[in-house]
Amino acid sequence: MAEKPAAGILIALDDARERAALRRILGKEGYEFFECPSSELREGVGRRKPCIVLLDVVAASANGCRLLKRAASDDPERGRNSVLILADHEDEEGMALCARCGADDFVLRPLNPTAIRTKVATLVRDRKMEMTLREQHRQLEFHRAVLQREYQIAENIFNSVAGNRRFEAPNIHYFLQPQSVASGDLVLVGQKPNGDQRVLLGDFTGHGLTAAIGALPVSDIFQNMTTMGFPIEDMVTVMNRKLKELLPTGLFLAMAVVEFNTVRMGVTVWNGGLPDILVRSGDGEIRRVPSSNLPLAVMPGDGMGKELERVPVSQGDRVYLYSDGLIEAEDLEPRMFGQERLEALIREGLAVGMVEHIRQTVSRHIGYAEQRDDITFIELVCDKDHADEEGYSVRLA
Repeated sequence: MAEKPAAGILIALDDARERAALRRILGKEGYEFFECPSSELREGVGRRKPCIVLLDVVAASANGCRLLKRAASDDPERGRNSVLILADHEDEEGMALCARCGADDFVLRPLNPTAIRTKVATLVRDRKMEMTLREQHRQLEFHRAVLQREYQIAENIFNSVAGNRRFEAPNIHYFLQPQSVASGDLVLVGQKPNGDQRVLLGDFTGHGLTAAIGALPVSDIFQNMTTMGFPIEDMVTVMNRKLKELLPTGLFLAMAVVEFNTVRMGVTVWNGGLPDILVRSGDGEIRRVPSSNLPLAVMPGDGMGKELERVPVSQGDRVYLYSDGLIEAEDLEPRMFGQERLEALIREGLAVGMVEHIRQTVSRHIGYAEQRDDITFIELVCDKDHADEEGYSVRLA
């Protein structure tokens, strides 16, 4: 026995014998039937709320298909009724009019039981599919609203963390291009009491509220321990301990910290799970500083790696940090943007506008393809003359 449709079948025919014949043909299929003459169609549709209406072609096409349009009326919750028209072979004009007015299918007289069962089963299947799609759409709209609300909460949380503290050093430039409304990339910039600049790039597993909750302790620890002059390894250990307590299993923070010493003209790099940090000298040579530590919240407590790399720099050298979303950005092929292309662009050594040049090049590469991850790119110019402003900055893409 076939499964019953979401609602019954309304047989709105004036011929009582034909209504009885249809009941016999469809009676064993498990459908729920309602009957009425065509003159009572409005009451039948409103009271019974069928999913399929059977109409005669003459009644359906009368008065500009007024009856057919009423039979197919769209219910906000259940959708449009399907209309099956019974017609004689010679009534081609009536069938053409009904087709233009929205009839879903036709059954020709004399009635063929197999044809009727097949057409009704097809309409029932289509109606179930339509109702399933409507329900899925409602669920998607609900989840979209939840995600939008989470993002608003995340934005409020992050604004409260950042407050009015802004540090726009003229030697630090960056762009953040989130995958969607909410992002999981984090940029922090601060200055130690001795004048050293500290830049942090973080890439959370997750977006929106998850990233914002993780960013709260990270930004707070960064601000406090940077302004108090704590070394990178101590700061990273405290961050790891806090995130390990806070984040659920499977969520972590890939992060890199670069510290620029303006007196000794060198950078200190801690890299835990991000792509290679690139240091470009004035002659175009690139030095890579790969990840030598695990991301935060992977190892418990003080088990965090403390491997640092110190790189001497000269006035005008440039340090580049970026998330994996940049080098893994795909076009429609799909082909990744790639490490080699990024380094070639950096090697060109634009004196100004490198960040914008990278942003435009990556955007052109992605084109009409879907951006699959957040993209962040930071340039730190080793310029001791413009690295002496005090301040603090926080940004969640």
